[in-house]
Amino acid sequence: MTLNPFIYNPQQALAAGQSGFITDSGSYVVTITDARFRVQPSGAKSIELSIETEEGRKAQYLHLYHEKKDGTANPYGLHLIHALMGCMGMRQLHPPTHPGGPVSEFIGKKVGLMLQKTLKTRADGKETYRLEIVLPFFAQTRQTLREKLDGQTARDVDNRLASLKDKDERTLLPLHTPSFNDAIPF
Repeated sequence: MTLNPFIYNPQQALAAGQSGFITDSGSYVVTITDARFRVQPSGAKSIELSIETEEGRKAQYLHLYHEKKDGTANPYGLHLIHALMGCMGMRQLHPPTHPGGPVSEFIGKKVGLMLQKTLKTRADGKETYRLEIVLPFFAQTRQTLREKLDGQTARDVDNRLASLKDKDERTLLPLHTPSFNDAIPF
């Protein structure tokens, strides 16, 4: 087996120790690499996004819940979907032809997203996190949809970033209470 020589690549050298995934709250200019309509086991409906930053960092499983499990509208998720559509210049999304179908209108589009990291505790007690979309904005100008429509300069994203913090929804697992069966025999 013959190995080719390594030729120094400064971009690869600077990437050492960096994650290939978005792991922090912040604002990012991204391209939507995948978008799918999803129905959760509970019955809640969402659009699930996968994204990639200009630097190649990725995030998956970003859900925009537009319908609650009882079938009623979820206003927060609907507002985010419509804001995304506005920031990407879209007038309509077509429903999928099959469950889990793609939202093809979103795929390949560039948009700005403010993401918030939420710390969680998994059922097995291990810690994890998820990223949630807080605010879409125009990738080219950093203006929110409101700022663009009102002819204002971009300020909202930076103002919100100044106070954006990770949410902590971790739960403490109950401590084991010793019982008679745990007694050490003499």
